[in-house]
Amino acid sequence: MTEIGLSATLPIVRVCMKVKMADFSLSVFIQIIIVFSHYREIIYKEFIRDLSMTYRGFFLKKLFGIICLCTIVMASNIFAEETKGISGDIFGKESGYFHPFISLSESYNDNIYNTKDKEEDFITVISPGLWLALPGTKESISVKEVSGNIPGGLINTRFKAETFNRYQAYALYSPQFEIFSNNDDENSTSHLAEGGLQYNLKGGLSFDIVDQYLKSHDSRGEGVSTSLDEYENNLVDGMISYELSPKIMVRAGGSTYNVHYTENRNSYKDRQDMGLSGYLFYAIMSKTSIYAGYDHIDVDYDDDTSENLSDSNLNRYFTGVKWDITAKSKGNIKVGYLTREFDKDTENDFDGFMTEVSLDHNFTSSTGISCRGAKSNQESDIAGSSYIDSTMLGLGYNQKITTKIMASIELRWENLDYNNISRTDDIYMISPKIQYKFTDWLTSDLVYSYKTRDAESDTTTNYDYENNTYMVKITAAI
Repeated sequence: MTEIGLSATLPIVRVCMKVKMADFSLSVFIQIIIVFSHYREIIYKEFIRDLSMTYRGFFLKKLFGIICLCTIVMASNIFAEETKGISGDIFGKESGYFHPFISLSESYNDNIYNTKDKEEDFITVISPGLWLALPGTKESISVKEVSGNIPGGLINTRFKAETFNRYQAYALYSPQFEIFSNNDDENSTSHLAEGGLQYNLKGGLSFDIVDQYLKSHDSRGEGVSTSLDEYENNLVDGMISYELSPKIMVRAGGSTYNVHYTENRNSYKDRQDMGLSGYLFYAIMSKTSIYAGYDHIDVDYDDDTSENLSDSNLNRYFTGVKWDITAKSKGNIKVGYLTREFDKDTENDFDGFMTEVSLDHNFTSSTGISCRGAKSNQESDIAGSSYIDSTMLGLGYNQKITTKIMASIELRWENLDYNNISRTDDIYMISPKIQYKFTDWLTSDLVYSYKTRDAESDTTTNYDYENNTYMVKITAAI
């Protein structure tokens, strides 16, 4: 699963009314973006209506898209010059309670369905949002990464956030509007809502709970589907921690994760996961701990008939090390062993090694690297296969070129081995990006992404594909 309207922009516009000339520019800029996005398809069709079929092809679409994207970037640059004198104070930034944001991206995708036969289109994505914090904080809230393919939902291990406050609460809401130029049936609206509370008692006892609701859709081409497969999922994850001494901490946790698909054709994937976990941490340094733990996840499908996915019980035994040494280096390395027992006698149980790696390291204030890796057992997205044996490795590099320009590149490889159906996918992705920082709260990204899937299957259907995406994105965040 992947990777969120208009009314959400009103608080930003109202605040902007407090500023004179710069305020007018910001309001007009936002309205231009909204109007352009709404009428983009009409403008495009009128522009090429009287041209011959020869000039309505790939090159003209690509050229027109580039012109539109450049226009937006130029407008942003002019806007940034006009608003140099505006500080974040007009948005209540100093208090840290109120954090509005909005982003607009325009992209050209040469294979929107991720199939062998390509279908191209221009895509506009508008993502407003707001997050609130109590007590106020300037540190951004990290949205929990959730995937319907992962038992229990969470992609990465969730650790207790470090805070010196007695309590810390936050709430986040962000819709996402995805608009296609020529394929209106693919238009979609997603919603992300998340809230969390941590309460720290005297004596070392701490309670932490997070609740996330996500309405979105699978990546097109995932599994065997090329349709818009929409879903709703909800994760509730809680933990209780107790510091036995300055160096030793124990933790117990519980979670529930619900997955529900909108269309009946995907009802075989509807399920509820229940999880329990226990950890023991030992601090070897002030910001570095080793740990050992166990978790159990009960996977319960709504329709557990013979031809659909099977209920199962998953057990993981692991040890690891985590560190967070200021902003220079942080990470988590986790290794262990997992077993999975299926309720159906026709399914073979699984056991094998598991790993989870998350590393971020800055060599200097201008240069940094990142690494993500995982070996896991996932839920299948194809009926007839009970699980996926998954291996993933991702590498990233970022380089600050000037005080305003940042360049980065991301590489990713993933291997998906489906049991029972003799299918193996190798997915490769490379994505360079350049970011330009107009002000502290206004940035623009220029991104290219290449993705390819090499699928080996015993069926006659060819699931291979290649995808090229060119995108420009503008983000305002306080």
